[in-house]
Amino acid sequence: MENINYWESRYVSGGNSGAGSYGCLLDFKAQVLNCFIRDNGITSVQDFGCGDGSLLRDLRLDGIQYYGYDISNFVLDKLKEEFKDKAFIHLDDYQNLTSDLVISIDVIFHLVNQESYEKYIQLIQRATTKFLIVYSSNIDDMGVFGNHIKHHMFVPDIKMDLVGKIQNHYPFFKFGEKGSFCDFYIFQK
Repeated sequence: MENINYWESRYVSGGNSGAGSYGCLLDFKAQVLNCFIRDNGITSVQDFGCGDGSLLRDLRLDGIQYYGYDISNFVLDKLKEEFKDKAFIHLDDYQNLTSDLVISIDVIFHLVNQESYEKYIQLIQRATTKFLIVYSSNIDDMGVFGNHIKHHMFVPDIKMDLVGKIQNHYPFFKFGEKGSFCDFYIFQK
């Protein structure tokens, strides 16, 4: 998987998962996910791209199986110490586990390599038995921004039914650096 060195050194040097993982955006994401988990009787969640755990800290997952995947061993080791009742696994070690809900939050636009993008899209679909929630941009953009951002029009690549879209309450063009260019997309098998 690409960007391993970028994310590993970012976390080792004291960095975090980024501005979108904190503040009003974190609150918005947690509210949407907590309501969905409660309203749909979710009993198991796989989080593909759990990052530094900022979102996990705000999710209400008592009694719910949780598996967090990431590409940074450093951040996974820290999460294992903090959350003893949750499982954290390197993305390369995924073993065909399935769950009611798979979440992909702020990950797809970090996949700058086309092969990595295609493998990830297949993986997140294969890992769910019911629902897939993606929070990402959905624009066709051929450019790479910096060394870790490339937008994709991913919705047509998901071979599940798109059953909902929740627009971001804090769009980038209105809120700037405190906003995001992403929305929630909810898919069902």
